[in-house]
Amino acid sequence: MTSTCTTRLRSLALLSLLTLAATACVPEELIENYELDRFCGDRPCGWEVDGKVARVGTWHSDDYAVELLGKSTRMHQLNEEADETLPCYEFRMLADIDEGAAVYLELDFLDDGVIELSERLRGTNYEPLRFLISTPDWYRGVRFALRKTKSGRAVIAKLRVTESHKCTRAPLTLQNRPAGASCAKDEECSFGACGSGICAGCADDMDCDEGEVCGRGRMAFGARECIAAGQRLLGDRCILDAECESGMCTAEVCSECDVGSPCEDGASCTRPREIELSAAGETKTLLETDYAPYLCGADEPTRSLAQACVASTQCESGSCSGVAQECLQSCERTWFGCLHDECDPVVKMGQCE
Repeated sequence: MTSTCTTRLRSLALLSLLTLAATACVPEELIENYELDRFCGDRPCGWEVDGKVARVGTWHSDDYAVELLGKSTRMHQLNEEADETLPCYEFRMLADIDEGAAVYLELDFLDDGVIELSERLRGTNYEPLRFLISTPDWYRGVRFALRKTKSGRAVIAKLRVTESHKCTRAPLTLQNRPAGASCAKDEECSFGACGSGICAGCADDMDCDEGEVCGRGRMAFGARECIAAGQRLLGDRCILDAECESGMCTAEVCSECDVGSPCEDGASCTRPREIELSAAGETKTLLETDYAPYLCGADEPTRSLAQACVASTQCESGSCSGVAQECLQSCERTWFGCLHDECDPVVKMGQCE
């Protein structure tokens, strides 16, 4: 005979499984107070209103909705958390809109005042409306809005938006993407420059302030951004000569000299063969794929105290410390999240001591 305790435990386990299953199937709600039945003062809770609205009854006196009054009223709500991990929205609406009243559903991705979608709504007698919208392939936040532009009765009883996986149309186009956003075309970016799939923070020096250049950014594998001229040190990654303190960007690394050109003292301009990694206490032979600066007399002991070095063999004293090889970014986090899970290597110079 099964004990009462065992039976209860089995019942609790089954209840837990059913609860978990039910929770897993609940779609994420993207709009607060989507049934529009809760009012905070003179507007629906969770919504902003430009113009006038009223709380009204629907098919039942105790079932409330919102009426957009006048001929110029806008009701809107921002979801700051939504992003491209939600590639498809499912809309469900109940409305009673006169033929003469013009009411539009509008979506403003990035909440920058540019409307990416504007669709006129047509619904009478609260007949259920249901439709899908494919979102842009990158975005951060979206403002949902209902906008009325003509006189006439316009009552909205529900505007529910949830995540879906049923969309088949191409994603909406989203332009004016900020620096660091993913992109496929130049015209998608606010500065008109998409490189390596990332929007740049500038297109040329004209986009930058005085004393800045449109150089190699640190946020996204070479995507350009405005930086102070001459701020990059030997060994730092670069695009332009003007970024480097040395005034020389060779093979995308701030260097002392240019490839193949003799230095002032007649020494050759090459990369060092080896670097001494101070923290690891080891010497590493540089690979062709490693980024290292081009130096004058790279493998000759010609450097005096406090001069930049990557190996002790370069120093007159026979000692070089502080050398490191780092990832410029393995996963740099910004307001738009992790950009890459890769290493963009750079040699950090040491000093002769």
